[in-house]
Amino acid sequence: MSTTTPPTQSTYAQQIAAQHAKQRAIQEQEKEITATTTTTTTTEEGEATTTETSTSNLNTGLGTTQASEGTSTTTTTTTVGATGGNEGSSNTGTEDDFTPESLLTQLPGGPTLTEIQAWRAQYDSIYVLPLRDDDWYVWRYLELKEWREIQAQLGAVPPENVESFIQDKVLQSCVVWPREKLLLEQQSDRLPAGLKELLYEVIMAGSYFMAPEQALQRAIRL
Repeated sequence: MSTTTPPTQSTYAQQIAAQHAKQRAIQEQEKEITATTTTTTTTEEGEATTTETSTSNLNTGLGTTQASEGTSTTTTTTTVGATGGNEGSSNTGTEDDFTPESLLTQLPGGPTLTEIQAWRAQYDSIYVLPLRDDDWYVWRYLELKEWREIQAQLGAVPPENVESFIQDKVLQSCVVWPREKLLLEQQSDRLPAGLKELLYEVIMAGSYFMAPEQALQRAIRL
């Protein structure tokens, strides 16, 4: 008399049974789970204060996905993060602290934001040229009517002084800040020797007094 041995359960069937067991366990856990959100606040002295807030019956964060013919089970856990900060403290190092306007106002004797806004209202365009961390210059381009006025005065200027005359007139018209430092002879004599000529060249180039080759380098083909 032969004895029939029951067939061994397949690996696939074992996996399906294990999945159902896990699902039942998860469903039981979801009924009792309590999520605790921990907020850590760090004081200026480096001490950490922890506050716990409990919320019952939180069912999010546990999800089970089962394919119709597959054997894999995907469990997704959502972690709730807490950010802490000092009450009443202000953030430092923001992008606004590094704008040209903010950096200008932080210079020794620098202009105020009100002055900068007034310049914008008065001139079509103003620019800033930072040569060193503490040595910035605000300027605008030379307008066509101003260039014509300078040309009209050249007849009374000795030929050997024409270049310096034009340079002085351009700087007087187009340097917005700091004017006294640059234009008063007693102060300007102590400035770097090439500063006036450099600013003059920058302003003239910004006013489109440049070689055609330079302009062509900026051209973009459409």
